Amino acid sequence: FVLVGDPQQLPPLVSSRAALAGGLGVSILERLASAHPESVAELNTQYRMADDLAKISNVISYNGKLLAATREVAERLLHLPHPPPPTMPAWLRAATDPGPGRRVVMLDTSDVGVLAFEREGAGKPTNAFERAVVLDVLRGLVARGAAPGDCAVLSPYNAQVDALARDLAATAAGTGGGAGASGALTVGGWTGGGDSGGIDLSKVEALTIDRAQGRDLEAVVISLVRANSARDVGNLLTNRCRLNVALTRARSKLVIVGCGPTLRTSPVLAEVLGVLITEGWMVHMPPLTPPLQIANP
Repeated sequence: FVLVGDPQQLPPLVSSRAALAGGLGVSILERLASAHPESVAELNTQYRMADDLAKISNVISYNGKLLAATREVAERLLHLPHPPPPTMPAWLRAATDPGPGRRVVMLDTSDVGVLAFEREGAGKPTNAFERAVVLDVLRGLVARGAAPGDCAVLSPYNAQVDALARDLAATAAGTGGGAGASGALTVGGWTGGGDSGGIDLSKVEALTIDRAQGRDLEAVVISLVRANSARDVGNLLTNRCRLNVALTRARSKLVIVGCGPTLRTSPVLAEVLGVLITEGWMVHMPPLTPPLQIANP
């Protein structure tokens, strides 16, 4: 018989602690590959993403073995026919730049301070500032010509995904998305060059990383949520397979939103940040002037 799969991505979900304790968290593919390495054939050719996007997963999961099938795949770019609006701030210009040096961008929120910190209710962290950044990035991509249906936003936290889904749905009604009756979420007042309700993002999907496995889209924005003075990154963001899934969903454009000092305490994210810094893909968001007021989700 033949088994096909990728042990570097998420295995089937096991919700029973007893089953996990009994070893059922390890898939049969992983067991057989470990027991019989001579029978494993590695398929190292990928047809999805540009080389820049594959570079991160090559560092954290594939030991540099993952290769683009063709030059066309390796050099894939997001087609954005329109120039950035003149009112677009510099950090957002960088995040939405479709050029070969900006296929991957991380927006580091650490210089923003406590406004960019997470909030936790019932053990479920959310981050309203990151939601605002995500919406601005999506507005920027669409303003420059991206199709909303070609974009998605991912987060490892269900509460953040639920809030983002509400934000995106609200843009169809012209309210601009955001935290309920408080109005539009936006950073520094940029709303897409006009009224905040003018860009409909309702066709953009909001997905957990687990639900995104097996999917691919032209442009992906990831909200990593965790940002706090204790630099506590939690457990989900230490899972190498989960992060590998998140970082391999985009074909042409990947924007990561997060707080570098907090995320660096995850060993795997420390490796990711190392790549981003080495390649010059890190963009620090400036402190906001005047301070931005964001309501609770």
